[in-house]
Amino acid sequence: MTARKKSGAKGAQTPGATGAEPAPGPIWIGDEIVPLVEDGAGLPLVGLRTDGSLFHYDRGARLPDEHRFAEPFARGNAWMAIEDRHGTVRYMSDQWAGRTCGFEKRRILPLGDVHVAQTPSPAIGMVAFGGGSMMIRRDIANDFPFHHLFADYAGADPRIGADPGAQFFLRGQDAGRRALPTVLTANVLFGSGLYRDTFEGSPRLASLREAVRRMAAQARAIDKELWVDRVLLSLFEGKEGATLGSASYEYGMAMRRIRDIVAGETGQPQAPVIVVSQSGGGRDRGDSPVILAEAQLDIDHWSLGAVVATPKYHLALQPGTRSSLTPAAALYVSEIEAIAADAVLNAGQWYCPRLTHALLDGRVITGHFMANNDERLVLEDPAAHGFSLGGDPGNARIAGVAVDGLTVRVELTAPPAGVVELRYAFGATDDRGDGLPANRGSLRDGWGRQALHDPAVTLRRHALSSAAVAVRG
Repeated sequence: MTARKKSGAKGAQTPGATGAEPAPGPIWIGDEIVPLVEDGAGLPLVGLRTDGSLFHYDRGARLPDEHRFAEPFARGNAWMAIEDRHGTVRYMSDQWAGRTCGFEKRRILPLGDVHVAQTPSPAIGMVAFGGGSMMIRRDIANDFPFHHLFADYAGADPRIGADPGAQFFLRGQDAGRRALPTVLTANVLFGSGLYRDTFEGSPRLASLREAVRRMAAQARAIDKELWVDRVLLSLFEGKEGATLGSASYEYGMAMRRIRDIVAGETGQPQAPVIVVSQSGGGRDRGDSPVILAEAQLDIDHWSLGAVVATPKYHLALQPGTRSSLTPAAALYVSEIEAIAADAVLNAGQWYCPRLTHALLDGRVITGHFMANNDERLVLEDPAAHGFSLGGDPGNARIAGVAVDGLTVRVELTAPPAGVVELRYAFGATDDRGDGLPANRGSLRDGWGRQALHDPAVTLRRHALSSAAVAVRG
C-alpha cells in the first residue's frame, strides 16, 4: 500500500536497542510500506519498508503534515508559502512587476536559493549557433526574469543570440494570454562561420553539445524535462567564394548534425526546427551564391525542419561596417524569426515569397513566384522594384515591372542577346551610400503585423533574394 502519513525521525535506532524494536520513522506520501499489522483505519502499525527495514508506528507520536508553512523571502508580497520535504518552497507573489503568479524557491548548489516561476514541464530550450546578426546586441529588456533563465538560473542577458527570440516568444504568449513556460537559452556564437566549424567532431559542435547538455541539467534541477523546439542558425553570412551547391550541402549537413546533437542530449522524440534568415549581402556587394542557397533551404532541406524567416536586404547597416545590422534591424530579425518558428511549430507554415522560374517571350520576362498560402504579391515601390538582369542581356534593360497575383511581368527595352537570368534583390555590386545593403527590393506578400519591439514598425514577409534563368517560351 501507499502510506498517507508520517511520523518521527526516519530510520533512527533507539539508543541501547537491540535492533528488535526500531524507533518510529516518517511515512512520506509516495513511500511504499508492506503492512504486517494495520489498525481499524487501515494505517500500518507494523510493516516493512522497501529497503527491508522494519517500520513500527508510535501511536503517541505527533503526525506532522507532509508540507509546512515557510518564509520564501520574496522581493514582493508573498502568500501561501509551503515547503515540501525536499526544501522547495512554492508560493504566490506579486514580485514580478506587480503581477501575481506562482513561484518556486529552490535550493540549487552551489548557487543557493533561486526563485523561478512555477511552470509545468517541459522547459522550452532555444539555441543559437553561428554568427552574423546573432552577435549584435539588441536594445531589449528582460520582461520575463522568472521564466527566461540562463546558465546561472538568474534572469538572462536578453540581448544576443537566442535570447531576444525567447523574449519575443514569451511576449507573444503573454499577449495572446497563453501559458508561459520556462525558457532556457544557450548561445554558441562565433564570427563568420567556416565549413570546418560544422564538421563532425569540430570544437564548435562540441560546444553546442555541452550547451544542450547543460540546459538539460538545468531543467532537471527544477524538476523539468528539456524540449529544444528551435535552433537559430547563421553560417557563412554571404561568404564569397562558395558555390550554391556547396553552401546548400554544408547547411544541410550542419542542420542534420545539430538535430542529432539535440535529440541525443535531450532524448526528445521530435527534432527542433532550424531557423535561418537570409543574408542581405554587404554594403557594396551582394552576389554570393550563399544568399541564393539560403533562399532554398526550406525546400532543399524541408525534412530537416528548415525555416527561412526573412531576408535582410531591406534592413539598415551600422555606419562604418560592411554588413553588420543596426541593433534595431537585428531586433526586427529576432521578432520575425520567433513568429516564423512558432507558425511552423504550431502546425502552420511559413514561406517567404521567392522566384521559382522565369519565361522569356520576346521583350517580356514573366517571373513566377511561390508564397505562403498563395498570398498575392505586393510591390511597395515600383521605382525600387529590385529586379535586374544577369547572364547575357546585351542591350536589353528593364523598362517596367508589374505584379499580378503570383507572377511578375518584366518588360525589357529589347530582346536579350543570349541566355539571361532574372534576378530579384541579388547580384548588386555598388554602394549607394544610403546605409543599406547593395541588394534591395520592395516585393512582399500581404502579411503584416505590428511589431512588439516598436509599435511604429510593421513586420512584413518580404520576398527572398532569388534568381532564375529565363527560359524562352
